[in-house]
Amino acid sequence: MLAEYLEELIMKQHITLEQWDELTHEQKDKLDEYGCRHDWKMSIGQMIEFLGDDLKFIRLGDPVHVELRNGHGWGRVELCDALWSACKRVLNG
Repeated sequence: MLAEYLEELIMKQHITLEQWDELTHEQKDKLDEYGCRHDWKMSIGQMIEFLGDDLKFIRLGDPVHVELRNGHGWGRVELCDALWSACKRVLNG
């Protein structure tokens, strides 16, 4: 029980290789123009910089989690994963 509680408090800092592999070559090329192509461990800070004004998809929750706007309203997700979802939306747009 304590381990689960502590795991909830530890914030994920980077995307995973599996998340990076979700991108198409075209999307990776867009990130290459931004300067992140070879950095599959994209950090929270890099994603915030990349998103700029497109942070509108995210609103703050507790220190580790945020709410991410999806097609049905808002859902609670970890900050890193919410930023990654928003980055993918921008890359698709």
